[in-house]
Amino acid sequence: MMSLDETNFEDFGRAKPMLTILTTRFCTAGERCDWQFEHFLTLATKWQGYFDFSQIDVDNAPFVAVTWAITKMPTVVLVVEGQVVARYATVPSDDVIKKWLKNKHF
Repeated sequence: MMSLDETNFEDFGRAKPMLTILTTRFCTAGERCDWQFEHFLTLATKWQGYFDFSQIDVDNAPFVAVTWAITKMPTVVLVVEGQVVARYATVPSDDVIKKWLKNKHF
């Protein structure tokens, strides 16, 4: 999984659709944030043939959160050709990802 920041986030999601989780060290949901990140890692293993996966710590990259209008943490965004085409506050289930594939968000 790639770690992105303000210097390189625009370079990814162009060649292959990318699921990016935006997180913060100061997540108010506590343990749920840890669980959701672990779930995201599981998705990265399961769906690796369809998407690239990355993480952005918005404490280190606040411009990204503002640019993508992210207000809740964690949030997962689907980036296609450098553009956010779908977002999900928290980590999406397999059903949501299947819906994104079915609706051809990319």
